[in-house]
Amino acid sequence: KGASGAELFVSVVPRPDMEELLGELNAAKLDPRVIGHPVMAMAKLEAILRSGGSPDPMLLVDMGHSKTLAVLALGGTVIGMRSIVRGGLALTRRISKGLGVDMEEAERIKHAAHLFPAGQGEEGEGRTHEVAAWLREELLPVIRDLRTLLTRSAPDTAVPVHIFGGGARLKGLPEFLSAELGQHTEILEASQLKMAIPSDLDDPGVVPALALALDSVR
Repeated sequence: KGASGAELFVSVVPRPDMEELLGELNAAKLDPRVIGHPVMAMAKLEAILRSGGSPDPMLLVDMGHSKTLAVLALGGTVIGMRSIVRGGLALTRRISKGLGVDMEEAERIKHAAHLFPAGQGEEGEGRTHEVAAWLREELLPVIRDLRTLLTRSAPDTAVPVHIFGGGARLKGLPEFLSAELGQHTEILEASQLKMAIPSDLDDPGVVPALALALDSVR
């Protein structure tokens, strides 16, 4: 940085993982021209979502199947990030264990569940309340790491939070994160990326793929 040196962003990918990915692409007869990085791609979303400059960063949270990736960005540049080994799979497993059902049934129950954060809606009774409590408990490591990221990189700052990925479909998640983080949180739909999206693809689950595509084009 400046005359004293340079800031480096270093990412390490296990060779077997990359070989598996390239093998799948080869089987589909696809030859990738660009191998993008989700962190850098997510940072570009901040610039796309904002029509003008802002003095404050934006937190983008991709809640995936096995992990949650959080990127704090300003002006299309990464100023902080966290990779959290907790995603939708952990929630499904908790329901499966608690109710003694298989993973397929647990996944169905998760999609129908609601987090019922304090002050939002009715908590219900019995099993409904129990499932909601399990989900909130499983999300605590995610909350903890997001708080750490905000405290270290954007203390005492109003930071808009956008969540996407498959895990963002969980009902009540924006309200829950807003209450826990003290920051306004909303779901990022694919149609907000200022590009033509078929109605059947306007879903937060496809945003990570669109971010990588947009990054490679730009």
